[in-house]
Parts: sequence; C-alpha cells; structure tokens
Amino acid sequence: MSLKVLRFPLQGSTRAIRLRAVPGTGAGPFGSRDMGLLHSLLEDDSDRNRSAVRVNWGAVGGLTLSVTVSTLFWAGVGLLVQHFLR
Repeated sequence: MSLKVLRFPLQGSTRAIRLRAVPGTGAGPFGSRDMGLLHSLLEDDSDRNRSAVRVNWGAVGGLTLSVTVSTLFWAGVGLLVQHFLR
C-alpha cells in the first residue's frame, strides 16, 4: 500500500494531506468480487441449506419498536391537527 501526498499551492499553509491507497480493487466496473448485497443477489443459492436460516430477533424487535414509535408519533400529530382544526 502506498501513500500519496496532496499539496494545495493556492493555500498559504504548508500542511499536506496524506491519503492511503485503496487496497486491491478487483476486475470489472464494480470493484472487487465481494460486492455485499449485490453479490448475494447474484450468486447461486442452490448449494445452500435453506433450513439453516435464522431469525435475528434483535432486529425484529428493533424494527417493531421503531414502527410503533413512528405510528404513535404520527397519530399524535393527527390528533393535534384535528384538535386545532375544530
């Protein structure tokens, strides 16, 4: 990995900014082969065991709490608007 030094001559400062090079970009326009979500959508799932799917209950609980708080907030806004329009 190499370091590049950028100097900005228009500024009165003599400070330099050091940037690290991006490690190992892969072939193709999308970078490396491990593309996260896009890669998981494109890969073949025929060899995976479908019974090994686990539910992340923390994520389900957080999503439920988030939807509940949002619903209560908007219901309160609706009741407030209804109260002032009467």
